[in-house]
Amino acid sequence: MRLGTARSKTPFSFASARSFHYLCKIMDDTTYSGKRIARNSLMLYLRMFVTMVIAFYTSRELLRVLGVEDYGTYNVVGSFVAVFSLFNSGVTLAIQRFLNYEIGARNAERLQRVFSTSFNILFGISILIVLLGESVGLWFVATQLNIPAGREEVALYVYQLTLLIFLINIVGSPFQAAIIAHEHFKAYAMLGMFEELCKLSAVFLLMVIPYDKLILYLLLLTGVAIVTRGAYMLYCRKRFAECRYRFCFDRELLRDMFSFSAWNIFGSCAYIAKVQGVNIIINIFYGVTVNAAQGIANQVNQAVTAFITSFTTAVNPQIIKLYAQKDYRRLYPLVFKGSRIAGFLVLLFVVPIVCETQGILDVWLYKVEIPRYTVVFTQLILINALIDSFSQSLITLINAVGRIARYQMVVGGILILNLPLSLLVLWLGAPPYAAMIVGCLLSLASLVARIIIISRQIEFPWREYIVKVLLRATIVIACVVVVVTAYKLIMPHYRFDFLVNIAVCLIVTAICIYSIGLDATERHTVREKITTWIKKPKNHDKN
Repeated sequence: MRLGTARSKTPFSFASARSFHYLCKIMDDTTYSGKRIARNSLMLYLRMFVTMVIAFYTSRELLRVLGVEDYGTYNVVGSFVAVFSLFNSGVTLAIQRFLNYEIGARNAERLQRVFSTSFNILFGISILIVLLGESVGLWFVATQLNIPAGREEVALYVYQLTLLIFLINIVGSPFQAAIIAHEHFKAYAMLGMFEELCKLSAVFLLMVIPYDKLILYLLLLTGVAIVTRGAYMLYCRKRFAECRYRFCFDRELLRDMFSFSAWNIFGSCAYIAKVQGVNIIINIFYGVTVNAAQGIANQVNQAVTAFITSFTTAVNPQIIKLYAQKDYRRLYPLVFKGSRIAGFLVLLFVVPIVCETQGILDVWLYKVEIPRYTVVFTQLILINALIDSFSQSLITLINAVGRIARYQMVVGGILILNLPLSLLVLWLGAPPYAAMIVGCLLSLASLVARIIIISRQIEFPWREYIVKVLLRATIVIACVVVVVTAYKLIMPHYRFDFLVNIAVCLIVTAICIYSIGLDATERHTVREKITTWIKKPKNHDKN
C-alpha cells in the first residue's frame, strides 16, 4: 500500500473508526459490557490501521529493494521458521485462557502461579525449538528448499536470524497475554504501533546502508524484537502484580496448562500445515517467484483479518470471563453476535478487494513487478479468511470450556489434510492456486465440526446459532454477489472504474448487512447512533 499523506490518512481513519464503533455498539451495553468492548475495539482498530498502513508500505518497498527472488526467499524461509511457531502459539493460547479464567474467577494467588508456570513451560519449549531448529530445520533449509543459485549462504543467515527473532518473541508472549487478559488495550495498541514504527524505521535504514539487503533487514528486525519485547515486559512489571517470575512447581496447574498447550500445539501444527506447509510445497513445485506472489497475497489477507482480530481480541476476554462465572444468559448472545459481526466486518473488505484485485494491486505496487498468480492467490486467501471469521467466537468458547482434546483431534485432523491433498493436486499437475481451493473447502468443514463439538460439550443452542449467524450471513453474501455481479455486467468499463466499483461494492455490502444481517433491535441501535452523530454538529453550532 502506501504511506499516504496526513490529509488523505486522517479522514479515512477517523470515519472508519466511528463506523467500527457503531458496529461494536450493536452489542447491547446492558447485556455484556458492550461499552467496554466498543472502547477496546476502537483502540485495537487504531492499532490495526497503523499496522496495516505500515505493513503494506514496507511490503511494497521490500519487494522493490530486495527484488522478486530475494523477497520470495525471505517469504519461504520465514514460512519454514513459522513451523516452529506451533509450539509457541499453543502455549500462548493456554496462557491467555488461564489468565482470563482466573481473572474472571477473581483468584489472585492462582493468577500469579499461572504466569510463573507459563515461563517454566516456555523455557522447555525454547530448548526444544533450538534443538530442532539447528538440526532438522537447518538440514531442510540447506538441502530441500528451492533457493536461487548463489543465494544459498544468504538463505542460511536469514534462517538463523529469523529463528533468533522467534525465540525473542517467545519470551514476550506471557506479557502480551497479560495485557490482553487485563484488557489494557490502550497500552496494547500503543506498544503495537511502536513496534510497527520500529519496523518502518528498519525499512528506511535498509535503503541507505550499503550491505546485503536481505541480511541487513533481518539484523534490523532482530534489534526491533529486542526493544519491543523489553517494552512489553517493563509495562507489565509496572502494572500487574503477577507479572514477576517466582519459581513454583504446581503439579496440577502444570499438568492442566501443559495438556491444554499440547492439544493446542497439535491444532497449531494443523494450521501451520494448512498455511505455511502449503507455501513450502509450492516452493518445491514452482520456486520462489510463486512464493513472492503468495507473500503479497498474505499481506493483503493480514490487513483484512486485522479488522476481525481487532474486534475478537476485545470480545474474547469477555467470553472466557462469562464462562468462568457460568453466566450463560449473557454468554451465548455474545458468542452469536461476536461471530456475526466479525464475519460482516471481513465481508465489508473482502467484497471490494475480490472484485477489484487487479486494480488495487496496480495502485499499491505502482512501478513494481507483480508476480504471476498474485491476483488469484489474493482472492482465494480472502475467501478463506471470510469463512474462518465466523469461527472465531466459537473457538474462544471452546477454549473457555477447556475440553479441547477431541476438538483438536477432529478439527486439527481436518486442517492437516490440506498438506497431503495440496501435495496430491500439485503432483497431478494442477496450478498452484488449487492448494488454496482445497484450503477453503477444509475451512468450511472445520466450521461445521466446531459447531458439532461445542454443542456436545455444553448446552450450546446450535440451531439458534445456525439460523441467527450462518443462515443470515449466507443470505447476505448471496445478495451481495448477485447485486455486484449484475452491476459489473451491466455497467460499462472505463480506465479508472475500479474506484467507482469499490465504492459500489462497499455500499451494496453495507446495505445488505444492515437490512438482512442485523435484527430489528440492532437496526434500531444503528439508526439511533447515526441520528445522534448527525445532530451533534447542529447542536454545537446553536451553542
